[in-house]
Amino acid sequence: MLLFGCRKDDALLSIGHTTTEAYVIGFDPCTNGKALVLKLINSSDTVVTHNLPADLYTFSPTLFQGYMNDFLFPLPERARYKVRVEYYLTPAGQQVHSVCQGNVNLADFNRATKGKQIIITAAQRVN
Repeated sequence: MLLFGCRKDDALLSIGHTTTEAYVIGFDPCTNGKALVLKLINSSDTVVTHNLPADLYTFSPTLFQGYMNDFLFPLPERARYKVRVEYYLTPAGQQVHSVCQGNVNLADFNRATKGKQIIITAAQRVN
């Protein structure tokens, strides 16, 4: 009998990269817009990323004003920022868990993202 073993992080990375289109629909309310929420089109998953290239889109500061109550962009804006991303799931040991400054409602954010984070290896804007 042969047995093979690997670290949990290596197993996640060995799954490979996935490419899909997504919409940037919101943000992590504890990061002042530095972490963004994406709705992946191929799976309908909602995930967080901390490394979407800043030069893809310029986000208006008004999109982040309701951070104490809502992590989502206003409804019309959720279909405006479309991207094609190549990514892999963030290994548990590399996930970022931000600490909120003040009284921020995270219930909807946590329910939508369920702790799912991705690391983007390539991204491009889709018009």
